[in-house]
Amino acid sequence: MATINIVIQGKGGVGKTFTSIMIAQYLQDKGVDSTNIDTDPVNNSFSAYGSLSAQPLKIIENNAIKPKAFDELMELLIETNKTVVIDNGASSFLPLVSYLLENECFEILKDSGHIINIHSIIAGGQALADTMVNLDQMLQHLPPYVNFIVWLNEKDGDIAHNSDPNLGFEKSTIYTKNKARIKSVIHLPKPSQDQLLDLRKALSLKITLSEAIASADFKVMEKQRIKLYQRNVYQQLDNAIIFESEIQEKA
Repeated sequence: MATINIVIQGKGGVGKTFTSIMIAQYLQDKGVDSTNIDTDPVNNSFSAYGSLSAQPLKIIENNAIKPKAFDELMELLIETNKTVVIDNGASSFLPLVSYLLENECFEILKDSGHIINIHSIIAGGQALADTMVNLDQMLQHLPPYVNFIVWLNEKDGDIAHNSDPNLGFEKSTIYTKNKARIKSVIHLPKPSQDQLLDLRKALSLKITLSEAIASADFKVMEKQRIKLYQRNVYQQLDNAIIFESEIQEKA
């Protein structure tokens, strides 16, 4: 049995790769051996982080996405007994979801004893409406045994319900009608200006936050701000149901 974590959102630039990096480095820091896969055909940003050893999946042929290329991914998922983290790009969102549904892949994975977690990002600001619609569509069309973990990214604006800043995602209709399927809601901390610069510095170097904290290239207070941000996210992941079994097995 394995846990398959798929980070997916149809809207670009909302933090999918950052989410994948946070999940993969969290597992790594907890001693969980994960298989990390990069299916973004445009950027391959996930596989650029050397310490995470993400495998790029070649899904482009003749300048077009080849859905059959996902066969290789399915073979790997069916046979694995390790935790998997998959980063999927916006351009391959529809091809991947269509492939998984048309070929009843979720059923195959469930019958193989795997737990399937969809990590979807809701972003504040201009991307809010699109990311909410994409999440709602996935909740409607994916099988009921597929778990959802929603990541709230307010870096570019608040995530408000009905334009009321006092009512967040957990008061939205999408959340209330799907509460049983949404296993966790992870709030990415809204970074201070200095903290944002520190995080961007780490990302520009293609190193994880843990590597930044250990690096001589970062000053003491830069490391401290990164450490506080990382601790916040890790504490939320500690309480996420999807990781309990893996961590308990390693304990």
